[in-house]
Amino acid sequence: MFDLLPPISRAGLIGLVGVWVLAYIVGMVFGRPNEDRSRRLAVPARLVMIGVVLLAALLWLGVTGGRPAGYGWLIFLGLAAGAVGDLILADVFNLRRPVIAGMAVFGAGHVLYLSAVLRLRAQLGAGGVLPVVLAAGAGAAVVIVVWALVLRSPAAGRALDVGSLLYGALLGMTTALAALLWLETGRMATLAVGMALFLLSDLLLASYLLRRRGFVSIRDVVWLIYSAGQALIAFSIGAAGVG
Repeated sequence: MFDLLPPISRAGLIGLVGVWVLAYIVGMVFGRPNEDRSRRLAVPARLVMIGVVLLAALLWLGVTGGRPAGYGWLIFLGLAAGAVGDLILADVFNLRRPVIAGMAVFGAGHVLYLSAVLRLRAQLGAGGVLPVVLAAGAGAAVVIVVWALVLRSPAAGRALDVGSLLYGALLGMTTALAALLWLETGRMATLAVGMALFLLSDLLLASYLLRRRGFVSIRDVVWLIYSAGQALIAFSIGAAGVG
C-alpha cells in the first residue's frame, strides 16, 4: 500500500504518525491526574491526536481520489463522528450527561462504518446476505454475553446500563462485519484490526464507567488503544483505494 504512494504523501503520513506519538508522550508528561487518577493525558494532546487521525483520513482520500466510490467518505464521516464523541467525553462541551451523549454520537459513527463495510463488500464481489446476518448476529451476541456477565451494573443507572448494551451490540456487529470482509476478500486487515482495537478500548472503558474497575491511568491506556484503532480505520481508506 505504501509503495504506491507518491513520496510527498508517504512523508506526510510518516510525519503525522510522528506527531501522534509525540502528542501522547508530551500529553502524559505534562498532564495532571484527575481526582481518581484514572486519567492524566492533557486535553490539548488528545485534540492533536484527533486532528492527526482526521488529517490522515483526508490525505488518504486525496491519494485515492475517493475510490472506491463512497467507502472513503463514509469512513471519514464515521471518524468525524468519533471526534465529536471524543470531545464530548473530554468534557469540552460541559454536557449534563456526557457519556450518554457520547455513546449516541459514536453509535451514529458505527452506522456509517457499517454502511462503508457493506458497500465495499459488494464492490469487492463478496455476495450473500447469510454471512452478513451470521457475522452480525455473532458479533452482537458476544458483546451481549460479555455485558451480561461482566459489565452490567444497575447501580450505574438504567439509561447508562441499557445504553451501553445497545451501543456495545452495535459495535460488536461492526467489528464482526469488518472481520468478515477481511476473511472473504483477503483485504482490509487495517479496518478489521482497527475495529477490534475500538471494541477492546470500549470494553475497558465500560468496565471502568459501569463497575469502577480499573487501574491508575486506565483512561489513558483506553485512549491509546482507541486512537490507534481510529488511525488504522483511517488507513483503511488507503487499503481500499490503493492496497
